[in-house]
Amino acid sequence: MLPVLQPTPPTKKDPPLVLDFSKTSIKEIVAQEEAKNAYDPTNATQQLARKIAEDILQRNPNGPFLNKNQPSLRVTNPEVLIDQYLAANLPKETNTEKFKPVIQKEDLHIVQDQNKTRNDAYLQNVNQLIISSLAKFNPAGDLSQQLQSLASIYETIIQTLYQLTVPALYANYHQQVLSIFSGKKMAIADIQNYLDTDPLRAIFTLQTILNLNQELATLQQTL
Repeated sequence: MLPVLQPTPPTKKDPPLVLDFSKTSIKEIVAQEEAKNAYDPTNATQQLARKIAEDILQRNPNGPFLNKNQPSLRVTNPEVLIDQYLAANLPKETNTEKFKPVIQKEDLHIVQDQNKTRNDAYLQNVNQLIISSLAKFNPAGDLSQQLQSLASIYETIIQTLYQLTVPALYANYHQQVLSIFSGKKMAIADIQNYLDTDPLRAIFTLQTILNLNQELATLQQTL
């Protein structure tokens, strides 16, 4: 089960933490770290790190202070800053629409068929395809192997959906199911791409997959 990110509101009850620090200028350290790590403003993990660094600068405009003869800094509880960042960015970063492609009806095998038996059989085939394919997920191995297992399953579902004959009555439904699984496959590729370079964005995308799962469940309930 993938984790659901639910940021908690910041609280004023968290006391400031005090960290020992060298005599080096805070601004110099921030500049050195950004230069060393080639700061990327689109990198969510680096954005959060900068937010924490900026908070340190704001709370310590004159640099470190002496605390029991030790140079120290006043800093906000990092969990508060993380929750603030998630609250501000989680909705837009987990928007499923940026992953779901538009499926053209021209690419589907749509037939005008009013036969209830065949229409019901279509729905059973789609449901069985999804259930049987997901049952093949292999939880063994590391995260990279698990992601690859899911990507292969989604690809199988997508290709099979494109080959099915679709009653016109369920054309829109078929388009949406295809779009959701295509989005999930694209999200998996996104996680694989950012897992090492931007782990926070990878976590956002994991939540996006959960959102796509919910969209599929809601769609199936409308039938």
